[in-house]
Amino acid sequence: MLPIVYVLAAVVSSIVSNTATPLPRDDRSSNKRSVPVTLRGAAGDADPLETLGIAVEIDQPESAPASPGPPPVLLIHGSPGSSENFDRLAPLLAERGRTVIRPDLAGFGDSSHGPDLSYPVQAEYMLEMLSALEVERAHVVGWSNGGGVGIWMAHAAPHRVASLTLLASVGAQETEGSGSYAFEQFKYKLGRVVLGYGVELLPHFGLLGSFRSRTAWLKNFDDSDQREMTTILPTLTTPTLILHGRGDFLVPAWAAEAHHRLIPTSRLVMLDASHFLPILQPEETAAYLSEHIERHDRRGAPALTTTVDLAPLPDRGPTSRTLHSLAWGVRHIPWFIAVPVFALIARYRPLTGIILAGVLVATGFVDFGVAGLGVVVGRVWWAARSGPLDRPASPGGWLALTGWTMLAFLLAWLGVGSVTVAWTDSVGVPGLVGGVILGLALLVLARFVWSRTGRQRLRACVRRMLRHEYWPAWMHYLPVLVCLPVWIVRARGRPVFTAVNPGYARDGGVVAERKHEILDRLRDPAVLPGRLIDPDPDPDRRADGADRLVRTTPELGGYPAVCKPDRGERGRSVRIVDDAEELRSYLRQHAEPVLIQRYDPGPVEVGVLWIRDPTTLRDPQRPGLHGRIYAVTRKVLPTVIGDGSSTLRELVLAHRRHSAQAGVFLERLAGRLDEVPPDGTVVPIGSAANHAQGAEFADGSDLATPELEARIDAMARAFEGGFDIGRFDIRCPSEEALMRGQDLRIIELNGVTSEPTNIYDPSWSIFRAQRVLLGYWSRLFELGMARQQSGTGASVRWSRLAAYVIGWKIRSRRRRVAC
Repeated sequence: MLPIVYVLAAVVSSIVSNTATPLPRDDRSSNKRSVPVTLRGAAGDADPLETLGIAVEIDQPESAPASPGPPPVLLIHGSPGSSENFDRLAPLLAERGRTVIRPDLAGFGDSSHGPDLSYPVQAEYMLEMLSALEVERAHVVGWSNGGGVGIWMAHAAPHRVASLTLLASVGAQETEGSGSYAFEQFKYKLGRVVLGYGVELLPHFGLLGSFRSRTAWLKNFDDSDQREMTTILPTLTTPTLILHGRGDFLVPAWAAEAHHRLIPTSRLVMLDASHFLPILQPEETAAYLSEHIERHDRRGAPALTTTVDLAPLPDRGPTSRTLHSLAWGVRHIPWFIAVPVFALIARYRPLTGIILAGVLVATGFVDFGVAGLGVVVGRVWWAARSGPLDRPASPGGWLALTGWTMLAFLLAWLGVGSVTVAWTDSVGVPGLVGGVILGLALLVLARFVWSRTGRQRLRACVRRMLRHEYWPAWMHYLPVLVCLPVWIVRARGRPVFTAVNPGYARDGGVVAERKHEILDRLRDPAVLPGRLIDPDPDPDRRADGADRLVRTTPELGGYPAVCKPDRGERGRSVRIVDDAEELRSYLRQHAEPVLIQRYDPGPVEVGVLWIRDPTTLRDPQRPGLHGRIYAVTRKVLPTVIGDGSSTLRELVLAHRRHSAQAGVFLERLAGRLDEVPPDGTVVPIGSAANHAQGAEFADGSDLATPELEARIDAMARAFEGGFDIGRFDIRCPSEEALMRGQDLRIIELNGVTSEPTNIYDPSWSIFRAQRVLLGYWSRLFELGMARQQSGTGASVRWSRLAAYVIGWKIRSRRRRVAC
C-alpha cells in the first residue's frame, strides 16, 4: 500500500509543481518590466522563430544626464542567477551617472523560458532587448557564465558594444572545468537528470520549484559550446577589461590569464577576491568598471592591454611547487583515465581519496567534476565490497551514501583543500601534512555525527582507543622491544627464541607452524580430531569432497564443524559451519589449505599457557613436573539480550562492548540483522572463542589447580619432538571439570607467538599486561639459550627467519585480496 501512495503523491506533486502559476519571488518583480524580444530565422524567412519576454530592471542616475547621455551599462548575470545578483553593484554605477540595465536572461528569474539557452541565442535576446529599449550602444558586463553571452554580443555586433567587461568570467573551452567538451556535456546532462527528474521522484508539491526552474541554468551550460569561443576570443576588437579574483574557486585565476593572452584588446586586473565580485567587493568592482567604461564612452579610444596584479602568487617552496605541478599534470590527463584513478584511490582509501581529490581541486587546476565523479564511484565501490557495517541495506541507504560522499568532497574542496593549499604555500610540508590530518579528522567526525548509528560507532571508536585490549600489538610489546636488543646481545646475536619447541616448527612457532601437523604430534586423546582440505583448482569438487568427509568420518562427528586456515593467526577466519552450503561458501572464500575440526560445544573455553623449566632439558627423566602454568585466560563468548523492539543490528551497535567490534558481528549475522529477539532472550552472536572474533578475555589464574597443571604438563611432555612453551586452547563442560583436569578437549596448541592472552583482560591496566608479556618473552629467551647450550635445539639464521616472516606477510596479503 505504501509504495502505491508514494507513487501517487509523486505524480500529483509533479503535476502541481510544473503546472501551477509560480508565486512572485519577492516585491522586486513589480519593479521589472517585460520586454518582448523576437528571434528571426535566416534571411528571407517571413515568420519569426519565437517571441518571449525578458524581465528587465533599470537603475537610473539621480540626475538625468545631458542628452545624448553616455551609453548605458548592461549587467548580465551568471548561471544560476538573476538581476538581483547586482543589487549592490548597480546602485554604485547609477550614482556615477550611469543608466544600468540588468535583465533576467531567458529561462532565469522572471523571464520567459526559451527552447535554446545557449550563449549565441542569449546574446541575440540581449541585442533585441536593447533595440526594444532604443539603446544602440552599451557597455556590456558579463559575470561568470554571463561573460559567454557578452563575448558573443561583442562578436556578433561589435558596433553595438562600447566595451566589454569579463567579470570572473568563463571563456575558452580549454579553461572550463575538465577542458573536455564531451565530459562537460556529460556533467551538465547528468546534473539535469539528477536535479530535474531525480527531484521529481520526491513529493514536494512545488516547494523545490518546477522542473524548468531547477534545470534552466544547467540547460544554459548544456546548450552552449565553448569550443567556439576559443576561436572567437582572438578575433575580438572590442576594448575588454578582465576583472578577476585570485581566489576564484569556480573560474580559476589561470583561466583569466589565458583569456587575457587570447584577447588582443584586453586588460587584466587581478584582485585579492573570490568569484563573487559584484556581491562581496561591489565598491572595488564599480571603481574599475567606471574607469574602463568612461574611457570607452566615445569610439576610438585605444584599448589598454596591460596587466595589474594586485594579488600576486606567493613565493612557493619546493613542496608547494610540487603540489601545484602534480595538479597541473593531473589536469592534462584525459578525464577517462583520471576518473578511474580517483575511483581506485577512493576504493582502497576512501577518506584519504576524498581529501586528496579536494586538495588537488583546490589548486584550481583539477576539475571538481572529474575528481568528484571519481571519489563517488570509488566510495560506492568500497561500500559494495564492505561488510554489513558499512554496506547500505536499502536503496535509500545507497542514496544517502552517495549524498554524503558528495558533501564530504565539497567540504574537502572548499574547506580543507583551500586551507591545505594555503598552508602548503606558507610553510611547506608541515602545512600539507597538517591540512591532510585536519581534513581526515573532520571527515571522520562528519561521517559519524550525522546519524544515531554513526554516533554509536563514534563512541565505540573512542572506547577502542581507551581500552588497551583493542590497541595495536606494538603498544603491548613496547617493553619487549626495548629489552630485545639486550636479550639478543646476551644470546650472542642469535635469534635463540627460535630454538625452542623443536618438534613444533622449524622456527619454534614464529610463523612456520601448520595446525594439522601440530595436532598430529600432540598424541593425546583429548585432541579434537581434524582433517586437512588441500587446495583444488575445481572448487566444486573440493567442496563436495569436504562435505563427504564431514558426513562420513566418525571422528569429525558431522555438522556443525569448525573450519580454519591451516596457517592462521589471531583467530583469523575461524568459522563454525552448520551445513554443506556454509562449508561450500567458506571454501570458496579460502582457497588455501583449510583444517576441518570436530566441533565441541564446551561451553567453557580457556587458554592455558605452559612454560617448561629450562633445567629439565639437561635431565629429561627428572621426576615431577617439567613446567608450570604461566597464565590462564577465560574466554567469554559474546551474547546480546533482546528487548522486544530492537533488531540484532541495533542491539550490537548499542552494546557497550560489542559495538567496538561491530563489523565482526554484523558480518557474522548478515542474514539476521533485521531480526527482533523477544524481550529477555539471550542471543549468542559468536561461537569462536578468540578475541578477534569478539570473545572477551579475562584472567583465569584462579583456575590453575595442581590437577590441571599436572594434566597440561603431561600433554606437553608427550608432544612428539619436544615442546617447551606455548598455549593450549581448551574446551570443557565446566570450570570444575577443568580444575580437576578432566574432560578436556584440545582445540589448538600455539607456539612461540601464542602470548599469554590474559593480557587482554579489560580490567587490567596496560602496565600490568606489559609486565606479564615481558615475563613471557624473558622466559622464552632463557629457554632458547638452554636449548642451544644443551644441544637439543638450534636457532634459525636471521636471514631464514626474515624469509619466513616475509613469506607469511605475502601469504596474508594474498589471502586478504582473495577474500
